[in-house]
Amino acid sequence: MTEDALKTAQWQLSEKEGQLVARNQEIKNLEAKLLERIKECQELTDALESAKYNLKQVTLLKMDLESKLSTGQENRTGF
Repeated sequence: MTEDALKTAQWQLSEKEGQLVARNQEIKNLEAKLLERIKECQELTDALESAKYNLKQVTLLKMDLESKLSTGQENRTGF
């Protein structure tokens, strides 16, 4: 291998190594973003489950109050 060919190969190798370093950094950045999105997704899932539970509780309370109101009206009217 001639000296020029060796220098060209070394330069190409250096370029490839630089590209590899850049891609590895991109991967690390994307992994960090992915972890953040996973965390956000879990927080949203938890909030949704909490909202569902709260809605269920409010619905049960509403049904109970409507039942009591209906029973109270029936007692007053004799029906």
